[in-house]
Amino acid sequence: MEQIDATESYMRRNKILEIFNEKGPISFNDLKEEYERKAGETFPFVGDNATIQQLFLEFGIQYDYKLDKYYVKKEYNFRKSSIFHGTPYAKRSRSAPFKEDDEEDVEEIRKSLINIGASSNKNQRQSRNTRVKENNNQKKKVNTEPRSKSEFRSPLLGKPHVCGTIIIADDFFLGITTKHLNFKAFKQDGVLQSGFCVSGLTIAAAKKMVDETICDDRYKTALIYLGSIDIIQDKYLINIMQEYTDFLALCIKKKIHPVLCTLAPMPNLELIGDRLEVFNAFNVFIRANKFNMSVLDIYACFVKPKTFEYIENYYQNTSHITSGCEKPLVIWSNEGSKRVFDFVMKNLGFALVAEQGRVFNFM
Repeated sequence: MEQIDATESYMRRNKILEIFNEKGPISFNDLKEEYERKAGETFPFVGDNATIQQLFLEFGIQYDYKLDKYYVKKEYNFRKSSIFHGTPYAKRSRSAPFKEDDEEDVEEIRKSLINIGASSNKNQRQSRNTRVKENNNQKKKVNTEPRSKSEFRSPLLGKPHVCGTIIIADDFFLGITTKHLNFKAFKQDGVLQSGFCVSGLTIAAAKKMVDETICDDRYKTALIYLGSIDIIQDKYLINIMQEYTDFLALCIKKKIHPVLCTLAPMPNLELIGDRLEVFNAFNVFIRANKFNMSVLDIYACFVKPKTFEYIENYYQNTSHITSGCEKPLVIWSNEGSKRVFDFVMKNLGFALVAEQGRVFNFM
């Protein structure tokens, strides 16, 4: 078979397709005669039946043995036929006239070029991101080995403290550690905490936490604000006092010098049975100071000097259920937290060096 260029192949393809579109399945002789009549040239395919059938298979034409006729296979891609192009996707000559059938070829080439460009851009982005990631890893090596639970609970320098004095407290000091001391708070087992400041922290839980986590002499002093949660959980006064005493005994055993804090007024206690009486008695217990430890009277920051009524502006407008306590708490407002922070910063240094047993009031 003679070699033909792309333009001639398209012309012959169109003529043969027109015959199949008009006649449908057709015998070889009829196809040959119809082609020579329409094209005005000799039929390009010659040879025995086996050779013709093989050529037609490449051309997309199949032979039906029952009908003894040829027909065009549907969904056949003529653009990939080696019969017309010699090699798949042969280029069209620049001088060849552009035909309507060529639009499909141009569209396919355009899409393939777009896909190639998109793939190239994606590979470039991935390569660039990989280089950036590798550079970051070289600058800062990250330890990806899993850490044990005890390592998370070990005393770290990131624990909230005031000039080295750690803070062991409940919800009321959480706002101070995050807003005024700029320490981060996070949730562990659904409970918000920042170091030793834990939402819903009771005296017994604080004792267990200190016993399990503080294993060295890194912390010499501690600011203690505990008892609010125990009171609101309806515990007996005698039990609260005993747990507080045991907690302080553990601190002494751990060689930690505690600075105690009285509890600020809790506005919602008036609605809960005898809790207000328990609250007042517990503050008296702390001020009595049989422990011979310095005391910061936080209570005095929140009450009027003569009437001892709490100042509403220092509290939030409504009570809230916190992450660690099932009972509602009226937490300090921003103004109240700032007032306590200023009081602690002003007096903590004196409390650490003062004679044991001194109570520091708000002035």
